[in-house]
Amino acid sequence: MKYSFLYLLLVAAPALAQTSFSEERLLPVHSEQDAYAPHAAAGGEGFLVVWQSGRFSSGDLRGGLKSLAAADVAGLRLDKNGVPRESAPLSISSAPDMQTNPRVAFGGGVFLVVWQDMRGGRDWDVFGARVSEAGEVLDPQGIEIASGVGNQALPEVAFNGEDFLVVWQDFRSRKNYELFGARVTSAGAVREPQGVALDSDLTHSAHLITPTLASHAAGKAFLLYGVMVWSGAAGSTPPARGLFLDGIGPGARTSYQETGYGPGRNAVPIALAAGAGGFLALWRTDATAGRGDAPNAGNAMALDGTGQVVKRFFIGGAEKRIQSPGACYDGARFRAVWQETDTSQVPFQMVRTSAANAAGELVEGAVTLSGDAGRPAAAPQVTCMGDGTVLVVYERHPDQADTPIAIAVRLGT
Repeated sequence: MKYSFLYLLLVAAPALAQTSFSEERLLPVHSEQDAYAPHAAAGGEGFLVVWQSGRFSSGDLRGGLKSLAAADVAGLRLDKNGVPRESAPLSISSAPDMQTNPRVAFGGGVFLVVWQDMRGGRDWDVFGARVSEAGEVLDPQGIEIASGVGNQALPEVAFNGEDFLVVWQDFRSRKNYELFGARVTSAGAVREPQGVALDSDLTHSAHLITPTLASHAAGKAFLLYGVMVWSGAAGSTPPARGLFLDGIGPGARTSYQETGYGPGRNAVPIALAAGAGGFLALWRTDATAGRGDAPNAGNAMALDGTGQVVKRFFIGGAEKRIQSPGACYDGARFRAVWQETDTSQVPFQMVRTSAANAAGELVEGAVTLSGDAGRPAAAPQVTCMGDGTVLVVYERHPDQADTPIAIAVRLGT
């Protein structure tokens, strides 16, 4: 009887089909500049891929770095098959100085791109711009979300079904980084100009850094962020905190807060995805390589819908050093991507991927998507359409010095 019952369970829960990935496609570069730090969002009938275009302009270094700093935000729409809709990239921001680390989300019929911006000439600020489904940059001068004293840096964005939620690490206290956020409407209005404080730990001289968030598009968002303490018993300091946002306005309150996340010190949350009834969090970690903390309990974590930890595990199936992780939910499973270094001979970076379910079990083992000793692949991110389709984006470095670094994409179905 026991065996018949087990057989029925297996029949009722068929295995998920293995994801098949298309051939690698290189996107056109913007103004012949190297492309860095890609990000992507699914929306409407396709995708928007954004990236940092360039780092420095040509010139004489003797004049100082200030005159050479130049990075813009570029983007390109792809259809649902991963084919570019434009022959040349969109210029999303070409403001003076540097715009870096772009992030993008879709909601309310538009894409919102956010980034850290140095146009003020001294500190990083947070700016954004909307891009329509037709590919029109609706805010060519940018939307000022947060500026002023100290850095406002490393923004992340998600759509909660009502507004875009933008969060960032903020140094306006001039003591420690705090966590700030603001809502931006699909019409481009900032509901909390300059943002409001979401969490702070100035008493313990703790820096709250690298926020990442995800939403089920039901009015709430789950937020994870790292905690860095420069003095005291760092070994007893939780490496991350998490909280649910019921909103960002002055009257909003966090409905849940926890300080026990993370696999070990020096491993901060970088990626978070919301799925059916739970979340997947991924960590950058220096385990088994470099001088990071090796005895980590994992570099991934499954959480239930209340933010409670379900399982800690290794997203690649074994303890590895991973960088630049990304995650999304494709309607049936969580898709993860990350950068890994091959050290068997000449070290090089490669992009790898796997898939996990809500219980923290790998349902697709890790495979390499791109990267070799001659042409490394780095800084991957991933977005899902919800019907099983995923788009992986990453830097593809050339084997010729005079060829720009390009953004590559692979579509998974």
